[in-house]
Amino acid sequence: ALKAALLPLYLWLPAAYAHTSAPVAALFAIMTKVGAYSILRVYSLIAGESAGPLAGLLDAWLVPAALATLAFGMAGALASTSLRQQAAYLVVASIGTLLVAFGLGSPEALAAGLYYLPHSTFAAAALFLLADSIARARGEFEDRFESGPAMPRARLLGGLFFVAALAIAGLPPLSGFLAKFILLRAALDAPLMPWVWGVVLATGLLGVIALARSGSLLFYRTHTPHVELAAPGNAALAPVAGLLALVAGLMLAAGPLSDFAAATAAQLTAPQHYIDAVLGGAR
Repeated sequence: ALKAALLPLYLWLPAAYAHTSAPVAALFAIMTKVGAYSILRVYSLIAGESAGPLAGLLDAWLVPAALATLAFGMAGALASTSLRQQAAYLVVASIGTLLVAFGLGSPEALAAGLYYLPHSTFAAAALFLLADSIARARGEFEDRFESGPAMPRARLLGGLFFVAALAIAGLPPLSGFLAKFILLRAALDAPLMPWVWGVVLATGLLGVIALARSGSLLFYRTHTPHVELAAPGNAALAPVAGLLALVAGLMLAAGPLSDFAAATAAQLTAPQHYIDAVLGGAR
């Protein structure tokens, strides 16, 4: 939970991710997901239905903690003063969404989480790398949310930001929207259904508002620069475009990838085959 930045253990993440270099922050976006997947992988083996006293160990508190993480992460994104800081809080929010899916525990919810995991990783990594290019293109204003000079190659940077914002906010037609749709459908039979629906939908709206505000401040409230600003090169923007292409690929291949996620979820909820394969049937 500490590695995954689950509330209240997330306080280290925003400052760490916002102040490191862009490539390191992009890689760190993967590392937090490793913590979330570890919770799912280990929990399904040691606290499953046949675990005796350990059965259902996390059921009572994982979903409430995940919903609180999602809410606080999105509140931080809304209150952020720079794009890199906002991207860090959006990572926290994505962890909350992911652990809501894992905490619900049904095969459909787990499949939604497994499909959402690579999507949120690619989108967050792209936003960190893009924030670095935007900061370089704005000179002394960097990526702070304040009126600054018009950036060179602003249309290209703005287009990439728009796609990244759609992805990380979970808007259609990208894969984040599909993952959240599957998650909300899986929550229909859950005891905490009103809370899951309310928090996921409300934070989705807050995410749209936060990113729309960011885009407006960075790309529209601008003035003519007094000095010549450095234009971001294609080599710096190619990884951003590549990560966003992977997000688009998750959407285009949604059918087979969601089927694969569902098959993986079914295996996780029935770990006896895995146990027999590892232990050779020994008890």
